[in-house]
Amino acid sequence: MFALLVTIALIILVLLQPANSIDLSSKHMLEDYDYLVDFLKDNYVGFDVFENRIQTDWLEHAAAERKSILPTTTPKQFYRLTIDLVATLDDDHAFIIPAHNWELIVKSANLAFNNVNFDNGIPNAYRPFFDDTINHKYAQWKSLIGIGSTRGGTRNPNPGVKTKVLEANRIAYIGIYSFWQTRVASEKNKLASFFERIAHYPYLIIDITENGGGSDRYWMDNIVRPLITDETVSQKYVLYRDSAFNRDLYDISELNNIAHLPSELNSGKYDFGKHFAFFSNLQTTLQPNDTAGFEGQIFVITSDRTASAANNFAMFAKHSGWATLAGGATQGSYGAGDAYVSLPNSGLVLRIGKGLVLNNDGSLNKVVGTQPDVVIDGEDKLERVIEYINRIEQQNHGSGT
Repeated sequence: MFALLVTIALIILVLLQPANSIDLSSKHMLEDYDYLVDFLKDNYVGFDVFENRIQTDWLEHAAAERKSILPTTTPKQFYRLTIDLVATLDDDHAFIIPAHNWELIVKSANLAFNNVNFDNGIPNAYRPFFDDTINHKYAQWKSLIGIGSTRGGTRNPNPGVKTKVLEANRIAYIGIYSFWQTRVASEKNKLASFFERIAHYPYLIIDITENGGGSDRYWMDNIVRPLITDETVSQKYVLYRDSAFNRDLYDISELNNIAHLPSELNSGKYDFGKHFAFFSNLQTTLQPNDTAGFEGQIFVITSDRTASAANNFAMFAKHSGWATLAGGATQGSYGAGDAYVSLPNSGLVLRIGKGLVLNNDGSLNKVVGTQPDVVIDGEDKLERVIEYINRIEQQNHGSGT
């Protein structure tokens, strides 16, 4: 009878174990830490970018930080250690996803893959979002860590999209502050209605100076496809590393050996062969869809706060010739999409860029950004674009064109 009571008591203790219990021994922490460092060593595309900018050897820094993992290290301390370690890369596309952001990112991933038929299952780059074990562990981490602020992770997007007529029947304006995935559907109709309204205007200004990014699907489906009238193509060169993880993501036979990178793209400033084995000439081809029939001139205003998917939009506009970029150089991005991998014991998920994008002159987009066609310094970029439009129009009238 006593033994039965003990057994029942143990079962009750297990059932009453708090949801925020994270079972991580120092051995588990060291295994996860080493997995994280080794994965970045094999797959991270920004080491030259990081080291040239910050003048720090990240791998040496990681080796020194490893010594802080002791038998007394708590899961909460390990959580902060891993987040801070990756944050030292100073890269918006390389971070451990914080517990308080997990549900939002999973929601975004589900929206991105809604109604998509994966014949061979979920792509490896996004598998953690659809893993029940990882989702359960993140629920535990959220309970343990709470809402408080931590380094790394995604920024809350600024609200809304602004549309207005700056000059009746002549100049229209759109200010878009985020390309967040959760807004693709909700803002599509608002933009489509505005495009119909200003379809006969000779000028449209799209302001992404404060846009930190989100999803490429936003600008493809909500902006470009409704505005183009013909197939529009943009190309960019992307460099890839050779690793087991990347060989699961790509068909290597479809990529080019880095030794064959066109000479005009290799200025000698970076030793591409040090970290990269392959490259591709990545082509983005968009077809019109529910087009408003807009045939006017489009200006896209950029700044050093234009980043991630917003930078990809700027690159597409510039490389395809679809729009004129005006303003300042963008913040730049890796520009080839992201990949996600979970640490084996803690379940914490790392995000990194999959490839390194070159500008057409061989410079690194992440370093120098996407350069505008019309350089405008200062904060009054919209007013200066309007002045530019007026000046060009006067010149055209003066020349009789």
